[in-house]
Amino acid sequence: MSLRPLAGSLVLVAALAAPAVAGAKTTASGSTRLTLDGPAARTLEQRGVRVAAVAPAKKRSGQFVLPIAGGKVSSARVATVRLRGGLRLTRGGRQVVLRSLVLKVGRSSKVTARVGGRSRTLFTVRSPKGAVTLNRAGQSVAVQNVALRLTAGGAKLLSPRLGLTGKQRLSAGTLATLLTDARVAAPVAAPAPTTPATPAPSTAVPIVAASIVWRQRPSWLQYMETGKAYNGQPDPLGGTSALDGAVPGPVEEQRTSNGSVVAIPYTYAFPFASGWYDTATGRAQIQFAGGLRHRYMDHGIDLTVRNPLVELNGAASRIVATVGNAATSAPAASTNYVSLDATKAAASLDGNVITITGIPGTFPSDVSGTFSGFYAAGEPFGSVDALRLTLGG
Repeated sequence: MSLRPLAGSLVLVAALAAPAVAGAKTTASGSTRLTLDGPAARTLEQRGVRVAAVAPAKKRSGQFVLPIAGGKVSSARVATVRLRGGLRLTRGGRQVVLRSLVLKVGRSSKVTARVGGRSRTLFTVRSPKGAVTLNRAGQSVAVQNVALRLTAGGAKLLSPRLGLTGKQRLSAGTLATLLTDARVAAPVAAPAPTTPATPAPSTAVPIVAASIVWRQRPSWLQYMETGKAYNGQPDPLGGTSALDGAVPGPVEEQRTSNGSVVAIPYTYAFPFASGWYDTATGRAQIQFAGGLRHRYMDHGIDLTVRNPLVELNGAASRIVATVGNAATSAPAASTNYVSLDATKAAASLDGNVITITGIPGTFPSDVSGTFSGFYAAGEPFGSVDALRLTLGG
């Protein structure tokens, strides 16, 4: 593929890196979801106790959703997750508000809440093996469908405040199912890229806007789609999901190798961050934000791929990615993620806008990690369906 009058061939490289870089703002994201489905929840209902969300927490489809305020992953086994909003328990004219909830993951996991001006341990968390995944490098926490149990001390604290005495008093027991998917802080450190970003040459012009539509390998996404269960239970986090501003494309119907049809998004778009284009050689680098998460916990996969840096260089184009697998506690590391051949793409120039379509992708020769032994070098791995660049002066 070449463009005229822009000389030389184009190169596309996507590098998905951890979102934190020097000077980046730390922003927590994600949520903790509670489904009141245990014996203690039924007791509350029988006693006439109503539970409501305190903003910015919300109740959606029977779940209480509490946004993440922050926290810290100290190790592969210890983390603190602070929640925003709270829960309000009311009975008649009495009420108890649970604020400043904190999930503490460790040898003995628990949830504390501020009641009556003091932080108190009201709940314990029972976590079966494999239900909690902590990533210190990425500062992320995934807790999959664990039991939140009201403690005896919590029952003793809440009962008189709700006017429950005698046989009506609350007792210890499972209150809810808890699920957390959160980034509590910026990553500990951004790993060095496999190939350092090439400084813009003197003949380069800035890219002021860009968009990308990246098509993933269909069989890979179909395989991940079968991972929406974990230990025999539904896993709402399973499959492929967009992260940090990435946007899934339209749902498409595609057949699997056995003839069944899987209707899911097969393309994803990513927000533009920065870039340059060399008018002398046709080379370019385009930094996008956002990422993808591929999760299949029964098969030991919780893969995150973030912040594509796209570099155009003819047949030597590639996607360099910083990838981490939280299921195995593998630290995020930069690797060649996808090789691209921009010489096989179609390109057009309209004023200061370059549009490139149909850049085929293959597995690189140094494929490793999750894909090692699963796919061979040179096998097809999707494509960049569309790349649109708006050049500045």
